[in-house]
Amino acid sequence: MATRKRSIRDEDDLKRRAFAGYWRYARAGQPRASLDEAKATVVEVGGKLYVTLTSGKVQVAVFRVRNDGQLKRLVRVPAELKQEE
Repeated sequence: MATRKRSIRDEDDLKRRAFAGYWRYARAGQPRASLDEAKATVVEVGGKLYVTLTSGKVQVAVFRVRNDGQLKRLVRVPAELKQEE
């Protein structure tokens, strides 16, 4: 698994944008999760970057970082990123 050089500032920006996207486009019927920045992680799997958001022990959203830098919320989470119950 290759690792890209990312600064902490870049990761913080991705986390901030993921939180903004989560709150802006929260799905209907989804409980309002109380998120904090300590529960956002930037992960690289298979050469692609992902931002995962969790609340407590529940994974509430996963975003993929596209080649152009935009975040796309995933409906189907890759198996490598699924939380263990």
